[in-house]
Amino acid sequence: MKQEVYLDANASHPLLDRVKAELTRSFEAETLGNASSVHHAAGRRSRKLLSNLKDELQRATGLDSAGWIFTSGATESLNMALTTALCEGWRVWCTDVEHSAVLKFCAKRIPEATRLPVLASGEIDLAHLGQKIMELEKGVDVLLVLQSHNNETGFPLLRAVDIGAFARLVKSRPEIRILWDAVQSVGKTDPKILRDMLAIGNYCVVTGHKLGALSGLGAIWRDKASPLKPLLLGGTQEQGMRAGTEALWSAVAWLEALREWQENGVFHRENWTRLKDALVSTLAELPRVKLLRGSEKGECLANTLPLVVQGMTSDLMLQKLDLEGVCVSSGSACQSGVAAVSHVLMALGCSEEESKSFIRVSMPVRCQTKDLDFFVAALRKILA
Repeated sequence: MKQEVYLDANASHPLLDRVKAELTRSFEAETLGNASSVHHAAGRRSRKLLSNLKDELQRATGLDSAGWIFTSGATESLNMALTTALCEGWRVWCTDVEHSAVLKFCAKRIPEATRLPVLASGEIDLAHLGQKIMELEKGVDVLLVLQSHNNETGFPLLRAVDIGAFARLVKSRPEIRILWDAVQSVGKTDPKILRDMLAIGNYCVVTGHKLGALSGLGAIWRDKASPLKPLLLGGTQEQGMRAGTEALWSAVAWLEALREWQENGVFHRENWTRLKDALVSTLAELPRVKLLRGSEKGECLANTLPLVVQGMTSDLMLQKLDLEGVCVSSGSACQSGVAAVSHVLMALGCSEEESKSFIRVSMPVRCQTKDLDFFVAALRKILA
């Protein structure tokens, strides 16, 4: 059987071994019913499961468990918050490097949304943001949408040293509400820094499959003072905010994954750092491979390494790596044979050619030195 190395964990992390074991045990031992059916034991068990998961989300993020609402995933959660802004008549501000779920929603439904620049290091331009806040008319409400760590580059939108300055800026105007897209950050970054950042916000979006759980379950948090409009109407699940029976087996998996990250997150992050440092040194020997400046720094996601392969488009590189048994991803997509430009790299000041030649390595927790050696060997072969 052909060897395959999976280095696309930011898209979807493989199921953790611990999660697989818990799912097997739960399949054999327990019956889960509808969490709204509290008149029997199976329903009460399911409701307790969801309550435990919200408690674990509070441990991971510092955000009150009562504020969490389960959805099908991060895209739905982001759409809920943006729909709320639309219904409330708020202005929407977002950075140029946000996820396509935000940018495409705004392009279709809020075309007047304001796009905020970022620095070459991927951080939000606080000077520009401060100027926008100074110019904001009194009484005008704003939803500021921010991805805490970028999915393509792993860069943080705020460095720890700038969290205080950012907080002072946005807190100077109570009309500004913050929505954090923390999908890539939970587990993969220092939990204290993440909690300090999220504490500034009014909304937060997370999902399970980025951590080694099943897909199909995400969540949005909102504080007690912030409204939220449901997208789906029907039952009274999730405080009436999200009709539809919750994905209970995905909840089993997510709960176990969060426990794994709480207990062993430091080990996983340190291991990634060691692997990433070694990979950076090895790739320095390949003249056509360029690392994005700053991607090796500590506050970037330790599992993520963004690369530009000069002289080859992203789609062609992905195809060649796939033939060699390596699964990586790209900020661009191939449509009708034309490689698209990564909007993230363009926002960072990269050239159009560089933005068409971008690939992302994102390691899962089971990644080993031999996997990265296999990737480098495949890369050498392709570039020879």
